Amino acid sequence: MIYCWMNRSYHIRRSIVKVIACILCGCSFVSAVDVRVRTILGHVITVEPGGNAVVVNRGSAVKVMTDSLCIIGAEYGQTHTPTRGFPGTVMDVFGDSVRVALHSPTDSIMVGDLCVLYAAVPAAVVDSDIGRTTMLDITFVDFYEEKPLCSLAELMLRPRQDMFDVIAQRFLHELYDQAEMGEYDEVEIRDGFYDGMTVSEAFASTDRYKLERFFRYVEEQYRIYAGKNWIFVNVFRTWVLAGTPLTTSDSRH
Repeated sequence: MIYCWMNRSYHIRRSIVKVIACILCGCSFVSAVDVRVRTILGHVITVEPGGNAVVVNRGSAVKVMTDSLCIIGAEYGQTHTPTRGFPGTVMDVFGDSVRVALHSPTDSIMVGDLCVLYAAVPAAVVDSDIGRTTMLDITFVDFYEEKPLCSLAELMLRPRQDMFDVIAQRFLHELYDQAEMGEYDEVEIRDGFYDGMTVSEAFASTDRYKLERFFRYVEEQYRIYAGKNWIFVNVFRTWVLAGTPLTTSDSRH
């Protein structure tokens, strides 16, 4: 997927070309599975003095390429095309982070700012509702220990349907466990998939179809959720009490 940034500068064109070349000539990971060059979101975890470089929370675990493009503070619309922001080049790739040298120094970047990077993502991850959520730097954690229920790095290691099924069951079990606690019986839902139910009843009756609709909604509303950890059952409860709003495309059907 080659974006309008190719016409912005020599450095950006060079970065994208090197990503493509690395994939086409690539490593055993690329040859083992069908991959696509896609943009993923990350966020700044360190800003170096002078505003010349930053460290971002993505790395080799999610196949970010050395010398590829990174756009910090970019908008990331439904076309998944990065616009505006501060361009830089990925100089060093570590396991779970990258160091990005900015094309022009700036004091406008802060820790937590979202950024767009290019990565070689398995097609199965791109085509999965859960996979696309992790590509947007959205992390859902469990209720009791607040540990991630899944990550993009985990999906990269085993991008197969059985893995997606296992992870979907993690999310569903979180809902079923909370339903058994019976702590959400005080409010009746007034609209959506669960109209007339309590939240506990809604949790208990959720299936893979409804879970997919939730992930699609979160994907469309990524600006709210990206770059942070969220307790999954709390976000799902908010969605339920709001009448399970759907994405724009789902609403048209």
